[in-house]
Amino acid sequence: MPKILDQFGEVLWAESPVLEAFDFTMGADEVARVWGADEEGRAWAGAPDIIGFVEDKLTLADLKTSVKPYSRKWPKEHEKGSQEWRDLLGGYMKFKKTCKQLAAYDLAIQQTLDVKVDQAAILVSTPLRTQVFKISRRFLDKLHVDWLKVVAEYYKQIDNCNVYDPDAV
Repeated sequence: MPKILDQFGEVLWAESPVLEAFDFTMGADEVARVWGADEEGRAWAGAPDIIGFVEDKLTLADLKTSVKPYSRKWPKEHEKGSQEWRDLLGGYMKFKKTCKQLAAYDLAIQQTLDVKVDQAAILVSTPLRTQVFKISRRFLDKLHVDWLKVVAEYYKQIDNCNVYDPDAV
């Protein structure tokens, strides 16, 4: 992982803002966050791992540790139910979830910091190897739709939640 992280030149954010201009994102709990909202005002917040320049491209990266590797592909060429299939399926599901997380950060970074990244990356450290998954700007834009569906579904469930209020009895 150090060789990969060394590729980041100027860094704007490394779990917290590097630039003083972004100090406003630091919470009272000493955690820096970015926040966003959809067109209906439904909000979310998160704490990106790193934003910096890699080969002149502003890059948002999420660092992950995992016992098993991540996978960009559905494991269709393996026998369904086999250990290898299950491992790859798990890696695929983790990859997809992290892509949505990056989309959430990307939208929030645009709204909070007024910065638009050129690309994103998922950096995975496993006991056997380090993986790098590059996510293009175009693919990030497509992932926004998936993230906004998650936000809408979350708020729909909250709206339909019956909360027990002992004082209402």
